[in-house]
Amino acid sequence: MKAQQTVPIVATFLFLHGLLMPPAFAADPDSIRTKPTAAEQAQQLLKDLDEAQPKAKRAEKIMRDSGWDPATLGFREARVTRDKEAASGSKSAAYNRYAKKARQLERQAQSDAEAGRIGTPCLDIARLERFQAEVDLARVTGLLPVLPEKESLQKR
Repeated sequence: MKAQQTVPIVATFLFLHGLLMPPAFAADPDSIRTKPTAAEQAQQLLKDLDEAQPKAKRAEKIMRDSGWDPATLGFREARVTRDKEAASGSKSAAYNRYAKKARQLERQAQSDAEAGRIGTPCLDIARLERFQAEVDLARVTGLLPVLPEKESLQKR
């Protein structure tokens, strides 16, 4: 007898629960999507890279005029390591490690600038290097087309 009573009670509960629940989706499905796609993120990276290049060039000139070498930020050594790893193993893994290292070096530059150990122009260079590392990773993983060597944005 209890089994016979349980079925109508559960059915009633599920019916009322469905009526009282708000709709799961809004009327406009585009309003639900908040996370950009990988392609949109890659395009944003290209835009960010283009915007960062003039600032980094000015910052590099300021650093050189002040007697500082932009290589002291550590990106050049990290790129050399990336290139060695890419030649001897998985290219995508090497570029992924380099992108992580570039983010770490940018955070280090931020903390050094806040502490007064380096000038704030270094932040523009670090930001450009991080964007370039992420664009390179997107190209290696196929999210962005690979440019011929002579058209590459990385001219070092």
